[in-house]
Amino acid sequence: MTLSRTVTGKHYAALLFETGQDAPERLQDLDASSVVGLDMGLSHLAIDSSGRKTANPRFLKQAQKNLKRKQQVKNMMKNARLARHIGDASWHALIAKLAYKAEEKGKHLVKLDPRFPSSKTCHACHHKMDAMLLNVRLWACPACHTRHDRDINAALNIKHQGIVQLKAAGLSVSVQ
Repeated sequence: MTLSRTVTGKHYAALLFETGQDAPERLQDLDASSVVGLDMGLSHLAIDSSGRKTANPRFLKQAQKNLKRKQQVKNMMKNARLARHIGDASWHALIAKLAYKAEEKGKHLVKLDPRFPSSKTCHACHHKMDAMLLNVRLWACPACHTRHDRDINAALNIKHQGIVQLKAAGLSVSVQ
């Protein structure tokens, strides 16, 4: 048993025990309709490829006193403007939990290169914009004129790229 206390003062107990169940087998064949693309954001914590948006719980904002002591993270956290918001979204913790749950259920979790241009590539015609400011939330593709919600478009591109990587890994993915 592991006891822990959060920065907001809540206590949790984690128990680890054997259930006697066998671990699920890894899936070999996938149906593309069962694949979900997931984009992480700051205004919404997660946006899936079906258009569902999950609100950002903003845990750090609720625990502002402890922010300076807790804020020792790397890479994107070096950006002074985004650091507090990224820490507040807890992307790393969410991805770790997704990876754990996916493995537990015998599902595949594909992580894409953070530099993959998911937001500024049109999911309909694959035209890539040269640049796009972060405050641009809605945009129209200059090639095919499709209008996009930036986050939903990114989730659709992430889903497609995840399927491409699964196929490259030798898994059969049926597209309907």
